[in-house]
Amino acid sequence: MKRTGESVLLVVSFLFMIGLVFFGSIGKGSAEPRGVMKLAIHWDMRADYNDPSDGRENLTWFNLYLFHDALVKPMPGQWFAPCLAESWTISKDHRVYEFKLRKGVKFHNGDEMTADDVVFSFKRY
Repeated sequence: MKRTGESVLLVVSFLFMIGLVFFGSIGKGSAEPRGVMKLAIHWDMRADYNDPSDGRENLTWFNLYLFHDALVKPMPGQWFAPCLAESWTISKDHRVYEFKLRKGVKFHNGDEMTADDVVFSFKRY
């Protein structure tokens, strides 16, 4: 068990450190803020955590749309709202779906989305 003097010293030291953090730079001699502040967020998941082809049960629609987009997607008041597809047609037997892709959609590297990319994604998933 710690002695009372050590406990008091520890508490006083902690309060002094907190005071320095919150009040140490306030005063007449403090400099104005300058430069750029950058914030790094630690993401402690594997890179493939949000990969929809992995079949994980914990993948939600919200997580999916953080990194991926869809030809159509559910929106308020619409089960299938246009997204990467401007429009689509469905055959009478519901076996053939034809999508008209939006123009100008680009990937993170600047490449434009093509029908081949959509086919690749469907085959992969």
